[in-house]
Amino acid sequence: MNADVLKVSGEEQDGQEAEQPIDAVPVAGDDPNLAGASVGSDSAPSAESAEDPTDPELGRRKSARKGQGRTRIAKKFDFRQPKTLERNQLRSLQMILEAFVRPASSVLSANLRVPCRMEITELTQMPWETVLGELEDSGCISIVSVLPLPSKAIFYQGIKSALEIVDLRFGGGGDDIPDRQILTDIELGVILGVMQEVLAQLSIAFTPIYETRIGQISQEQSLQFVQVTSMNEMCVVARIDLKIDERPEHQTALILPLPLLRPMLEYLGSKGAAVLEQPLVFTDQLAERLQEVNLELRVVFSPTSLASGQIIDLRPGDVVRLTHRRGEPLDLVSGPVKITKVQPTQVGRRLACLVVEGVHSER
Repeated sequence: MNADVLKVSGEEQDGQEAEQPIDAVPVAGDDPNLAGASVGSDSAPSAESAEDPTDPELGRRKSARKGQGRTRIAKKFDFRQPKTLERNQLRSLQMILEAFVRPASSVLSANLRVPCRMEITELTQMPWETVLGELEDSGCISIVSVLPLPSKAIFYQGIKSALEIVDLRFGGGGDDIPDRQILTDIELGVILGVMQEVLAQLSIAFTPIYETRIGQISQEQSLQFVQVTSMNEMCVVARIDLKIDERPEHQTALILPLPLLRPMLEYLGSKGAAVLEQPLVFTDQLAERLQEVNLELRVVFSPTSLASGQIIDLRPGDVVRLTHRRGEPLDLVSGPVKITKVQPTQVGRRLACLVVEGVHSER
């Protein structure tokens, strides 16, 4: 017998014996008459060799064996979902964000007690991977949940602007800023308190088209630790210039992943143009807060005048004549504004004044 060719007795065709290569020798399972036969080995055939390669179920059984012990969960994906915003939707979103930065500037000014201004300079769309490449990795990053939206918004600012806010919050002048690239836990707590009030204006800006509320706010100091979306997911990035007092502007950014905006896309297309026509909730809230501000009041006589020489010559015991007549009401004033007329009176042992005219103010 040749080493390369094995002659197998069988049916003869045209009086010749068929020669088959070793590779074509039938194996056990293909022919019942060859059950238990082996070539070059006395061992029993394997389970895979006992399967018919022409069996249409063979591939399914092999896949089942490979995947045995692992659970695969199929996720639904809607190919009709948009991957970017249309131009009109982007414009509507810009108007909403402008309605956010105006009250946010006022809130920041009230917290720092210096004039602050936030202004949107650019609104672009880019994947999250590109965002990580364009912004510096280290910074003060506030991650805010906007409920009931499925994703989170991100407000990014540099370390320098964060340290400036901390210094002003503690009563400093914002000029002596240390040169370092990390914030302490105390500084992060101060920034968190300020950003909670600033970012609360974001849900108010969304209210005309979609009812939202601000949830938990967390902070990170590196964009690499921010896990809010996949690397190839599209994001809307609003570049915001932050100017504190008369100091140089700081570059900040508000990042809105597309999954965050997807529930309100239809409203951006249909109702976004009317956002500016609707009264902002912030205006009503500001009016309510103004009603709660404490003012210093004074009760004064009608003014009189003296020459500068007479004022210099005043000594203890001198009498200054007033132009105010006896029985004439006094003025109730706040700063330079006259509010109303009052009469002096007494309540128990304390002096008081009785309002005798309607309240009015000078504009």
